[in-house]
Amino acid sequence: DAPAWVNIILDAGINRAVDLTWEEADGVLFWNVARGCSQSDASNEATVIRVTEAHLLDHRRALNESCAYRVSACDFDGCSVQSTSVSAIMSAVPAAPTIIAAWPSQNEILSVRYL
Repeated sequence: DAPAWVNIILDAGINRAVDLTWEEADGVLFWNVARGCSQSDASNEATVIRVTEAHLLDHRRALNESCAYRVSACDFDGCSVQSTSVSAIMSAVPAAPTIIAAWPSQNEILSVRYL
């Protein structure tokens, strides 16, 4: 069976990462994650990434790039069908937090409180 519960979380900060997780399954040796992105995969062929945990952290995605991910579970008998596609668009980096207070402490550490 295709992996279930494929979740996607975006971190648009400095790493511009896409964090994928999915449900573990018994007997799986590894998972293949097929990634197709609008800017980096000009040939329209998906890049396949092999992972041994039910997690992929995909770093350094380009701004305004759209990526779609599909996951298949693999064991000694082969690989499952791919999961339903999940996708993400890496938009602009969010604005910095608003600093509402900053003060030095006695041990030379600057404390900052922000919203």
